[in-house]
Amino acid sequence: MKRIVMVVLCLTIFASPALAERRYIKYHIDTITFRSGPGTEYKILKKIEVGRPVELLKVEGDWSMVKTSDGEEGYVLSQFLSSEVSNEIALESLKKKYDSLSEKYTALKETSTTLKDENTVLSKNLSEAEAQLSNTSKSYEALKSESADFIKLKSDYERTSAKLASQAETLEACEVELGRLQMNQNLWLFFGGAGILLVGIIIGMSARRQKRRSLI
Repeated sequence: MKRIVMVVLCLTIFASPALAERRYIKYHIDTITFRSGPGTEYKILKKIEVGRPVELLKVEGDWSMVKTSDGEEGYVLSQFLSSEVSNEIALESLKKKYDSLSEKYTALKETSTTLKDENTVLSKNLSEAEAQLSNTSKSYEALKSESADFIKLKSDYERTSAKLASQAETLEACEVELGRLQMNQNLWLFFGGAGILLVGIIIGMSARRQKRRSLI
């Protein structure tokens, strides 16, 4: 019994046509009819454009049952099916790919041109920024040097001003002392002269007295 089942199963497998094979609609006219059954008497479900891929489910005489890419099942004449893509369809497909690649190439070329322009502008801006940085660095170094000199000059000025103020105070004190000394000197000269004059008067008076005595 098992052997009979295995034999029937093998005969069924080898006798059945391959299912879900990829087929293409031949380039004959723009579209072909897609019917609900294997014959012209069956209802037309829709039209299928040439070049469209379909899945071959089974063959019934001159008709083949196929499934479209949207999952709908129906029948078409087997003579309009081919396992290979026609030259016209292949050429059309290549043309579409070429057009797509051309558009991408044009877009990339425009992008490349834009990037080159932006790169040129950025390079110019970078050069200007580097020049400004160099000038700023030089100005900074000069200012730093001038600031150091200014700080030193300010320190020297403050030190000199303090020294001059001290010398001015000393000079003022010396002038006061000199005035006091001159006043003392004048007083001594006055009193010395007065003393000498007084001594002279006394000596003169004494001499006259003696002269008078000698005459008597």
